[in-house]
Amino acid sequence: MRGTVTDGTEAIRKESREHPEPDDGEAPVRIRAIGICGIDVGLRH
Repeated sequence: MRGTVTDGTEAIRKESREHPEPDDGEAPVRIRAIGICGIDVGLRH
């Protein structure tokens, strides 16, 4: 799966990761699209 991660600095990068296995009582979901609003970026600073 692909993920967008940050290490706590201003850097944001895309990474490939293994699919996590759901625990009891959890269900996997498929995300078709995401977005980052300008306010989201501003809240990080």
